[in-house]
Amino acid sequence: MRGKIDWRLRAIFRGMGSLWLGGVLLVLILVAMACATVFESMAGTEQALATFYWSWWFKVLLGLLAINMGTAILLRFPISRKRIGFVVTHVSILVILAGALVTERLGVDGQVGLLEGDTEDHLTILQDTLTLARRSDGAQTTADLTGLRAGENPGVPALNLDEVSARVVRYLPDSAESREVVNDNPQARLAVEVSFSDPRGTSEPPAWVFADQSASLGSTEVLFRAVDENELDELSAQTPPKSDASVGRVRVEYQGSTFEYSVEECRQKAVPVGETGYTVKVLEYMPHARVTRDNQLRNMSDQPINPTIEVELAGPEGTVKRPAFAKFPDFWSTHGPKGTAGPKVIFVASGDTPASAPICVLSGPDGKLYARFARPGRSVVMKELALGAPCESPWAGRQLTVLRRFDHARIEETVAPVEPAREDRVPALLVEVKSPAGAESVWLQRYRSHPVAGDGSIYDVVYGNERVPLGFSVTLNDFQIGYFPGTRQPRSFESQIAILDPATGRKLNRVVSMNHPATFGGYTFYQSSYRQEGERMASFLSVARDPGQPIVFAGYVGALAGMLLVLGRRMLDRRGPAVGPPESESTAGDQLY
Repeated sequence: MRGKIDWRLRAIFRGMGSLWLGGVLLVLILVAMACATVFESMAGTEQALATFYWSWWFKVLLGLLAINMGTAILLRFPISRKRIGFVVTHVSILVILAGALVTERLGVDGQVGLLEGDTEDHLTILQDTLTLARRSDGAQTTADLTGLRAGENPGVPALNLDEVSARVVRYLPDSAESREVVNDNPQARLAVEVSFSDPRGTSEPPAWVFADQSASLGSTEVLFRAVDENELDELSAQTPPKSDASVGRVRVEYQGSTFEYSVEECRQKAVPVGETGYTVKVLEYMPHARVTRDNQLRNMSDQPINPTIEVELAGPEGTVKRPAFAKFPDFWSTHGPKGTAGPKVIFVASGDTPASAPICVLSGPDGKLYARFARPGRSVVMKELALGAPCESPWAGRQLTVLRRFDHARIEETVAPVEPAREDRVPALLVEVKSPAGAESVWLQRYRSHPVAGDGSIYDVVYGNERVPLGFSVTLNDFQIGYFPGTRQPRSFESQIAILDPATGRKLNRVVSMNHPATFGGYTFYQSSYRQEGERMASFLSVARDPGQPIVFAGYVGALAGMLLVLGRRMLDRRGPAVGPPESESTAGDQLY
């Protein structure tokens, strides 16, 4: 009985190290890689990695191949001189697999983006994560989204930090964001949908305009404003619009009362907001504000493309900083921390006043709508509007039409799946967030965040890439582009960086160009891409640390040497008769395997 068991174990052992099993595993791996290449062309690199190379079954195939190689070596002990090439080849394949494992576990592949003059001490790993972070001290918890499967309940562990939790309930590999205006806002918020036709009878797509906000209809700006009787009479005066030297006004709404101050007044000092106990101060005015990838506001130019102010609001609850976008007055109430109270701050840019707008839709105290047309140097024209009825404008052949009016308007943002996935896809998560303020479900597209108010703290749920410390800082001193003579076609581009060595405190200057990487601290920096950010250039450096690379290269060299030894042995055997006993079946197999 014992002999039969030993025979079965030996048979299993020989089968695990057999040529037949090794051949089958290699064919399966090659077929999987070929399918992954085709799938990558259709669904993108990330989906190919998640579906094939990062999948459990592909890792099982590689593990079985390693077992097959190791068992094949053990079956050939003791190793004779004729089998040296066979053993060297198999050991080298094991070394290659080991190097790949080291790279997977310890390797880093990411990116550093820098504007000229900026410094960065973190690396962004190109691997999706969901992070729940507390703003006050930076405490956070993170879930890895590698290999996420599409659909409901994709298997991401829930995140918990204090009394706030976040759980992924749906994942879309590619998505498109849509915005719709609905009339179910608990708070009163006026908005009208308008269109403006041209002389040929065609018109630009209709646009929604919220109160105290403007929208573009082609090349024409339309402003919507709710006014009282006195202001309506004043705007009805047949006078041309006056210029406004101020950059705009700060409007504060609190418990039914409205207070207005000039931006210049609020920049000089903190201005009391009536008798509310609050003060408001303008910290910065940005005519062309943009929210960067790390959720920071940055001014890109001096053109009034996206006028924004950053204000400091002080009151009984403490002092907070918040932005106020002239073109997005509901930004803070929509995207700010849920459950926060206090005054609403609105920025009315100088170009968004009824006296200066070419077309202004006015809502009077009786609910009637009026159109105010103002042309430079000419008299103002006022006309009463009716929903759905075209109104002739002073511009020949052009008609203004108010299609709909909502008294409780709000913007509802939704995300819809896109199939098949695009090459530059935008994945999205449906996240269920629970906090002391209640539960809510929010869509997060990649590189988006959602603030949540907790008890005394503000938290952020962030869908993006993982950021890890470099251990040193990198500063982009200058970025240079070389052009082909006589053209504006880029020939080369390079980043002049300074690395602060934490060990010595010295700055090391390095130049990174397309074919000349720089190395420091175990990381290699490659020039990846660049783009214009306002008046400055932004450079993107690929950063890699691959401790498994020398191991893999050693395996390649060993495999080549082993195959040469096998080939040389076969050539010697063919030149003359073999000396010694005839080859056994396993020995003959060594020549092929």
